[in-house]
Amino acid sequence: LGGWQGTRMERLLPVRMDSERRRDQPSLALALVIDRSGSMNGVKMELAKEAAKATAELLSGDDYISVIGFDSRPERVVRMQSARNRVRILRDIGPPTPRGGTAILPALDTASQHLACTRAPRHPATPHPHRHAPAPRL
Repeated sequence: LGGWQGTRMERLLPVRMDSERRRDQPSLALALVIDRSGSMNGVKMELAKEAAKATAELLSGDDYISVIGFDSRPERVVRMQSARNRVRILRDIGPPTPRGGTAILPALDTASQHLACTRAPRHPATPHPHRHAPAPRL
């Protein structure tokens, strides 16, 4: 906006310099992929559900979220939707119970498809700093 945003000139003018984000464009779209294979029985499954619920509660109403559970195949637990639907999202996260084998790649593909259907801005993935470190055992 001509470089005037945030300056004294902007404060003096009777106009706003900031551009408003489109209402149908979320600031963030997040797809959670949760392992619900037989090895996730007990405390591990409960921790995964609680982490997903806590994540959903932290999102703003402008954000979007979907949850995919997977064992030997992916299954949509929460369809991609506005985080404003928090009550429904939290309710839908609850039911998955551990079963079956483990095939994460189809679930990641499903998550990618869910994200591709949103209007959220694209950001390149940032590699995790401990990418090569062994995963902690639960």
